[in-house]
Amino acid sequence: MLINLYYIYISICNRIMIRKLKKVKDLRRILTALCLSLLCVFYLNNFSMTAKRIEGFAVEVRKKVSLTSKKKFENEMYRQQVFMENYRPLRNSAGINCTKVIINNDQKEIAKSKQFTIKSSNLNSDYYLNITNNCHTFRASRGYIKHPLSKMEYEFPIAFSILVYRDIEQVERLMRLIYRPHNFYCIHMDYKMETNKKEAFRKIANCLNNVFIIKEPVNVIWGDFSLLEAELLCMKTLGSYKQWKYYINLTGQEFPLKTNRQLVAILKALDGANVVYGSLSRTLRQFSKRWSMVKAPPPHNLTMIKGSMHVAANRNFIDFCLHDRISLDFIDWLKETKIPDESFFSTLNHNPQLGIPGSLIGEPEKHCLRPFFLRYVIWQFKGQLDLVKTCHGKFVRQVCVFGVGDLHSAYNSVGLFANKFYLDFEPTALDCLEELLYDRTWKEYLEDIPIDTSYYSNLDYSKMQSKP
Repeated sequence: MLINLYYIYISICNRIMIRKLKKVKDLRRILTALCLSLLCVFYLNNFSMTAKRIEGFAVEVRKKVSLTSKKKFENEMYRQQVFMENYRPLRNSAGINCTKVIINNDQKEIAKSKQFTIKSSNLNSDYYLNITNNCHTFRASRGYIKHPLSKMEYEFPIAFSILVYRDIEQVERLMRLIYRPHNFYCIHMDYKMETNKKEAFRKIANCLNNVFIIKEPVNVIWGDFSLLEAELLCMKTLGSYKQWKYYINLTGQEFPLKTNRQLVAILKALDGANVVYGSLSRTLRQFSKRWSMVKAPPPHNLTMIKGSMHVAANRNFIDFCLHDRISLDFIDWLKETKIPDESFFSTLNHNPQLGIPGSLIGEPEKHCLRPFFLRYVIWQFKGQLDLVKTCHGKFVRQVCVFGVGDLHSAYNSVGLFANKFYLDFEPTALDCLEELLYDRTWKEYLEDIPIDTSYYSNLDYSKMQSKP
């Protein structure tokens, strides 16, 4: 397009020169027109080359995910070019001032936002099936960030797994917000999902070279081994790519509370530690019945630990989970237990004799600075109302589905992700959180805002870890 404009401009300039030459016979006017032509040619040519270099850089990163680039991310002109190339303002159609809602906790604005109970968009499977026929249109119209936004992020890629079973738009918006061309993503679509939704996800992945779909998904049932099996499938898929530093697992109903730059800064501050929550005392008191049906004791003299399936783990830990004989034997043993996903990661991370890099040294209860900061979640404890944080949304299966009134506390927490949101319940909550994080992403990029990670670096995860 720029080349065509260039030729049109040259033609116009030539006609102007000829007419002026016939009418005015003035050498100075000829020279002036000629100089303007040359300046225009230089500007258009330079702009075209710059655009090609930027787009070419994005394609190169997306295809090869190479960590050898020497681009100067701190160059202000380069940053402005990337900003203009990528920025797509996200604004909620309800006209809610999201800064007032999330930052100021403005009750009037929150009350106003609660009036909008129907989601503003309706991006169904047919929409995605159609728009992904042209990948460039899909990436550009949906505002995917095609360029690394800092040298720190570029040199510290993250691998994400996402377990999906519903709400294609919500998952795609999650993907858009966490997407970077140098990261890696695996999506496991539940076997029970509708065919058109599965095909839509496949076409989305085809437009993003670093997003991988599990080709033979399992039928995920909560409490069954199938949930851990789906996770292992994504771990195996992502494990074949050697560049990433940390693995984070997500579900389709979660949403980030931190930008990618913040995530990287926090993970770097952990200095290789795995963020895997586990409790020995609660295991002995409440959860031993989960394994009581297995006749044989845990293999390799492992001490069982109850924890969470949500983790942020270094790749040495993931490699151990996938390939070490102890882990493989443990996986087989867990197949006969209940809710094995809440035992697998926590047990391997809290048996220090295994010597897995980043795992916790010593007994969990002796190191109290291990908050579950991977997720901001509000649980409903039956019969213990004094322990329940206020949920401004609604409780579903004892977990708070966040509303607009929950955003201030969630955004200002130490949590990395919030669990959970429903797109058809107070949809402005998701709209506002997405809008604020997207704007913060670009503000961090343009202004190079420092990130305070002292809280995370002083946790026992980091201080009491097994080193290689």
